[in-house]
Amino acid sequence: MTSEQYPDTLTRFGFLLVSKYSMIAISSAIEPLRMANRLLGKNLFTWTIITADGNPEPASNDLMLAADCSFNDIPELDIVFVCSGVDVNGVYNTDIQKVLHNLARKKSSWVACVPVHTCWHAPA
Repeated sequence: MTSEQYPDTLTRFGFLLVSKYSMIAISSAIEPLRMANRLLGKNLFTWTIITADGNPEPASNDLMLAADCSFNDIPELDIVFVCSGVDVNGVYNTDIQKVLHNLARKKSSWVACVPVHTCWHAPA
């Protein structure tokens, strides 16, 4: 398939980083998006890194990704991934709960979790 065969619809991804998230999980999610944009010769996918306060958040390997926004200024997104690590219950708090509730109420946002076993339920 050529890039002309793909629609020009932009899909906006968000990656909400929770303390000690899995770096391999977020890298494995973002790299295919970056590679697809490059191979297609156009940006069909964008991503936004979200942290509680807008500052870098340490991964389980202690590397940090720069944040694009905080919980308070999340832009319109189509899909949101919550990126956590093995200590899900130790990092879950009311701020995360509020963000998940707000995202679940937005019809344009889907909330998924990376790794899958770390997902919290956020009823609307």
